[in-house]
Amino acid sequence: PGAAAAAAGSGVQSRTAATATTAAAKCQRPTAYGEVTSLFRREGLWGFYRGLFPRMASSSLWGTSMILAYEFLKRSCVLAEDGAAAQEE
Repeated sequence: PGAAAAAAGSGVQSRTAATATTAAAKCQRPTAYGEVTSLFRREGLWGFYRGLFPRMASSSLWGTSMILAYEFLKRSCVLAEDGAAAQEE
């Protein structure tokens, strides 16, 4: 009876270990090379540039607004200083 129980227990353990090994093999993390080749196969070279143009437009608008705000504030401060200097004279 003890040998049969030990044999049955080891069989369950082996099946559990085999299931865990199979599950681990199915859940491998993708590599960078695998993702790049997959993207190239699915979408071609254009897939690498998707999203680039909206990002460039957004950056351009942001940069333009920052320059305009800087120039506006710079001119406002210069005008305020010129007005104060003229009143002192």
